[in-house]
Amino acid sequence: MFKYFKIVCKAGYLVLSQSRFLTKINKHKDEFSLIDRYNYSHDLIVKVCEKLDCLFIVNNKENLIQDSNCLFICNHQSNMDALSFLAVIEKPLTFLSKIEVLKFPYVRKVLKAIDGIFMDRKDFRSEIRCLMQVTSILKKGEQSVVIFPEGTRSKDGLHTLNEFKPGSLKPAFNSNKPIQLVAIYGGFRVLDKKLKMKKYPIQISFLNPIYPSEFKGLTTIELSKIIEDKIANEVDRLRQIDKELVLKYSYRNSKNNFDIAGI
Repeated sequence: MFKYFKIVCKAGYLVLSQSRFLTKINKHKDEFSLIDRYNYSHDLIVKVCEKLDCLFIVNNKENLIQDSNCLFICNHQSNMDALSFLAVIEKPLTFLSKIEVLKFPYVRKVLKAIDGIFMDRKDFRSEIRCLMQVTSILKKGEQSVVIFPEGTRSKDGLHTLNEFKPGSLKPAFNSNKPIQLVAIYGGFRVLDKKLKMKKYPIQISFLNPIYPSEFKGLTTIELSKIIEDKIANEVDRLRQIDKELVLKYSYRNSKNNFDIAGI
């Protein structure tokens, strides 16, 4: 509980002071370009993450696709994952998120400011409609989209990947856009009330992208398995590095647990 109180003290003023402007952006989107809306959200989240003592360790950023927007496919460990993307990616992107995110006022405002898509996982028609929206955004070419194909956070202590849903790749097939593979590890500690660290390391690895010419002739099921294996292997590598990072950024004599589910 003390940790949550500390978070409110450090980041609460920043969140509240910017909330009114986010409301203005969402009410008058026609007055703000996509670039301006994204840059504002990006800069704001960078400041929030600094207040939360996040330490981003970015690997292979040179693998990021530069000449096109794309579909980002990433494993999902924590509620911090989306914020991590916003903090480290400077080009406009948005997210396919579960509809439950709308219950969190501030997160809702940020995601709406960057044209977030909210899917009801219990409604098949909602899934189809949202995937069509993702395809439409990708075709426009102005913005990338992040999808977490597991559909929910990995909640065991080791954060073993859940099976990827092949349907999450359909927008890349339908828009003829490349897929940027991403592996993330460590964000689950940031908001965990039982953990107190000097810094909370979050590792983000950008794997080699997959271009349409490479997945031509494959089904979404086949490609999904290939991508899942690649990301799972990188997550395993990051998990080993994470043990060293936890020791480095823990307070002396602390008893931090490596394998926690976090939030």
